[in-house]
Amino acid sequence: MMCFLYTMFIIPFFFVVGNVLCFNLDLQSKVVYQGNSRIMFGFSVVGHKDNNNSWCQHYY
Repeated sequence: MMCFLYTMFIIPFFFVVGNVLCFNLDLQSKVVYQGNSRIMFGFSVVGHKDNNNSWCQHYY
């Protein structure tokens, strides 16, 4: 049963996920960030503030 599950669902799932392309839907007002190549980009975005509003909302 596990072999059937593995071949019918898990392997095709990884082929589909591996071929997904990301794209930006809002091309008119895109923002391009450039900075130091040694900075971890995700952490930089979390710490960014625009007009005193944080880009990251924390819900606990």
